[in-house]
Amino acid sequence: MRPNDQKAYFEFLQELHRESDRGLALIGGAFLDEKLAATLAAFFAADSPGLLHGNNAPLGSFSARIETCFALGLIEEGKRNECDYIRRIRNEFAHKLVGTSFKQQRIVDLCKNLKSPLPDGPAAHPPRFQFENAVIAMSSRLFYRPEYVALEKREAKQWISPAQVGWRRTADELPPDGMPVIAFGPLFRKQP
Repeated sequence: MRPNDQKAYFEFLQELHRESDRGLALIGGAFLDEKLAATLAAFFAADSPGLLHGNNAPLGSFSARIETCFALGLIEEGKRNECDYIRRIRNEFAHKLVGTSFKQQRIVDLCKNLKSPLPDGPAAHPPRFQFENAVIAMSSRLFYRPEYVALEKREAKQWISPAQVGWRRTADELPPDGMPVIAFGPLFRKQP
């Protein structure tokens, strides 16, 4: 990690560690969500903030960003699965008003699906530590992903040349041999 990014990142990690269970889940999920949004923005051919941000943004949800990054080959299957379990755990905390913690069986079970490596294996660590470890592992792997992806930024492609499309009067210009034509106009029939 670059020295100028290290300080801010380590401050983020220290603050993340001090958070409540809910804060850890929400902030950890939000960090990864924004990294995926930045990755997509870096890949798109044009600046399209309406796709990623706003009330009706088609790629405005964590879930949509995970799946789109995976479908475009911007993240591998293992990262997709890890981010999806982080998202599901985050949602448990986001959508329940009270009493949610890493001790609840539903969250314990979700944490068992996290695959980020741990010393002595996952069974040796409580669910909160497993989740925090997964967020740290994913955030470090995705930290510079937008920059790497920008090296392969899409460019708008011209699929059909302007000469192939347009209105022409066949009385003025006959189409080249073999070029498909869609004709509009009055139907002329020979009179018997």
